[in-house]
Amino acid sequence: MQEPWRFVPVHILRLAIRYGKRMPDPKGHRGIFQYTAPMTHRGLRYQLEVVVRESDYTVLHFVYRR
Repeated sequence: MQEPWRFVPVHILRLAIRYGKRMPDPKGHRGIFQYTAPMTHRGLRYQLEVVVRESDYTVLHFVYRR
């Protein structure tokens, strides 16, 4: 990872997939969904976005934003 301070542990990604809000992929690909969930990092609140291929639950992309 080019920016190690932006690392998100796998169990946090799994929690976002399990309890987050599910919506279709923003780019419109079939079988791919985006999950959003709130998270806290270093005392600041962020919105975690995880893009997942649901056929095998591969995480394709994740980002957190303020």
